[in-house]
Amino acid sequence: MSQIIKYFVNYLLEQKMMKLSIIEETFYIYKKLDKKVTLRQNIIELNYLSESPYPLNKTQIVAITEEDGFYLWFNKEKGAYRYYLPEALLLFRKIIKKHSSVIFIVNMDISKVIVVKDSQLISSFSKHNVSQKDLRLIESQYDIDNVVVLDKEEYSSFLEESFNHLKPNDIFNILDIKFDIKSLFNKTIHFSALPLFISVGVISLSLFVYNSYLDNQNQELHNKFKNSKLLTIKVRDKIENVDNLNKIFKTLSHEFDYKDKIMAISAIMQVSEELNVTIFYINSYNTNIDFIIKTQDTSKIPLFTNKLFETNFFSNIKNVSSQKVKGKVIKVTMNAKLEHI
Repeated sequence: MSQIIKYFVNYLLEQKMMKLSIIEETFYIYKKLDKKVTLRQNIIELNYLSESPYPLNKTQIVAITEEDGFYLWFNKEKGAYRYYLPEALLLFRKIIKKHSSVIFIVNMDISKVIVVKDSQLISSFSKHNVSQKDLRLIESQYDIDNVVVLDKEEYSSFLEESFNHLKPNDIFNILDIKFDIKSLFNKTIHFSALPLFISVGVISLSLFVYNSYLDNQNQELHNKFKNSKLLTIKVRDKIENVDNLNKIFKTLSHEFDYKDKIMAISAIMQVSEELNVTIFYINSYNTNIDFIIKTQDTSKIPLFTNKLFETNFFSNIKNVSSQKVKGKVIKVTMNAKLEHI
């Protein structure tokens, strides 16, 4: 799942649909709440836009929900990009893999500082020349004596590795996708216009997060149903929209089967990555997946086929044709038939 998220985020960055918001260009605050809440972007702006240090008409907010609060980043480039990925969020997700409480400093022309306390992102800011006096003040303020310092060269590789630690919830928050069926699948249809492997990633991510949400919230929703007449009204409204939702499901199922076909395509991508084989083309129809691979090592072709069989997604895999393209590069056209749909 982490690789799918990484591919998807990198695609949005490359297409300039998303911008990496560096710490120097954002203002961050942490809001602690008594319980986890789900708020849409317009509600967040209504409640917290006034806390922005930038002109309100030029401020865009990125909000990431956690169990007992949420992280807010204020960007001063509203409308310049469709989505913003906070640099501090990227670094934080990797930092907490090793440290629950730490003062993390990147020494550059303008230094970056991230403060993590009890696995929560408490503060992120930038400053010219963080001195020992500044550091002692931060340690005293947050009661943290664990300090990690990176130089500019170390930071580049650290930032790149951080993409592997983004959570599905982070992406759904940034894209402002909340957990109701209609919103989820409307967004899925929108992203299905992207290249196939990106579409597969988004739909897989959608289903993964949505299923996790159902597992975690089933009991809570059941209790709310008993105690709230308002929820009954919402259920009635959803029943009235069943026909529309069925049309959406039929449209999607014509191109993808959510249980097997998506995972089968993901398996092909994963095996190609393991063997360093390039996927040149991929297409799915009915119970078949056609794809073309490129490699300089012909011995990898039978190994590639065997590894695909080991995934248990395919009943038959065959090489349709092979062609020498350039130098030692071989292009192989393959067809895989799914075991079950």
